Amino acid sequence: MATLHPKKLTQLTKYNHFSRARLFFFPARHHPKMNKMNSLHIPYPLYLQRLKQTRPIFMNNPTFFTWITLCCWFIFICCWFMLRNRTKENIQYRTNRQRWLAAIGYLLIFTALYLPLLTGTRLLPAWWPLLAAGTALCIAGIGLCIWSRLLLGANWSGGVAAKRNHELVIKGPYRVVRHPIYTGFLMALTGTSLVTGGTPAIVVTVICSLGLYLKIAREETLLNDLFPGAYAAYSQRTRKLIPFLL
Repeated sequence: MATLHPKKLTQLTKYNHFSRARLFFFPARHHPKMNKMNSLHIPYPLYLQRLKQTRPIFMNNPTFFTWITLCCWFIFICCWFMLRNRTKENIQYRTNRQRWLAAIGYLLIFTALYLPLLTGTRLLPAWWPLLAAGTALCIAGIGLCIWSRLLLGANWSGGVAAKRNHELVIKGPYRVVRHPIYTGFLMALTGTSLVTGGTPAIVVTVICSLGLYLKIAREETLLNDLFPGAYAAYSQRTRKLIPFLL
């Protein structure tokens, strides 16, 4: 079988970005250049390998997206540690047992998210548009968490607890949803799950969603007691987690 000189192969694979995108999203046999290639008897796997080499590095390397999500979570953890003590005094303090359970819970969450890095198994395909969408969702979610946390300021609490001189914050993202920190956290979890693609990551995202929804019910009961009338009016014009939906 005749083979093609590497220089000629390079010329055939140096299409513009639109042509390469067509070949990526659609089967190569439908590409207008394939008839010419078939007449030259170019091995199909060799053509795909060469085409893969001409793509940007992030399209072939899921680790690129994984590192971005890791950096996002690192920024998230740093912000939470720096701001954890800049709060008002709790009326009811959390016990050491509750603190340890929360720490173990976060450890299990992040272990489940990045377990595919150790096992090498994925449930979701490592398709670069999916990885890019997950990375963008993670960045947006972490950004929303930090923004909401800064606006909440000294009124923030790690658990369901009232503060002395507690204030109702209704500015920024709180104008649209009542719990934007949880919204951002779930966005970041979902985005990271799309990037790592493991079954444990998807399972832990679903469990966290249910757990946070139950926690929201407890928080809203407390806020209704702290701000009678005002919080009920606020609840009527906002949603819990998803703008205009939920």
